[in-house]
Amino acid sequence: MKPFKNCERTDFLEASKEILVVATFSFMPLWLGMVIFSALPTTGALSSFLKEFSSSGDALLTSSALVGPLIYLITKRYGNFPNDFTMHFPAGWFFIILSMIICIISAGLFGFYGTNQNLIDTNSDAMKNWSIIITFLAISNLFFTSVIRNSMDRGAPNIMRSDTQSFLDDWQK
Repeated sequence: MKPFKNCERTDFLEASKEILVVATFSFMPLWLGMVIFSALPTTGALSSFLKEFSSSGDALLTSSALVGPLIYLITKRYGNFPNDFTMHFPAGWFFIILSMIICIISAGLFGFYGTNQNLIDTNSDAMKNWSIIITFLAISNLFFTSVIRNSMDRGAPNIMRSDTQSFLDDWQK
């Protein structure tokens, strides 16, 4: 894909670290709940907790919270642009639209199932599947946006720092 042509292995590694940190804190209710419920002597407590987390829509809320800040990251303006709709983030519109779709689907499902509680009981598998799909999309969106951003950070600013350092080294001789 074109936006990833300038990305290096280090961009992907750095994005993986960022996702690990973000996921650790964002999904703290999930993993901390798993630790607590796995320690309980009750049989099936952990699986009941996981099913309840995914079918209640909590994962949908977490997914929306993950991608919401991406819209700011992608659209943040550095300098003056000739047009209000100028965007210099590679594939920026794709990532913004994907983030908006994730938020709209999450809000719609959470709101719909929240107002129709009896549907959760009858369609908990559907809600669980949607939660898994949306969470995967949100994490993927965050990861690939981070890879591109890392590549952009490494690009021109790094070159300018290197050129400036070379100039200073030559000037001091």
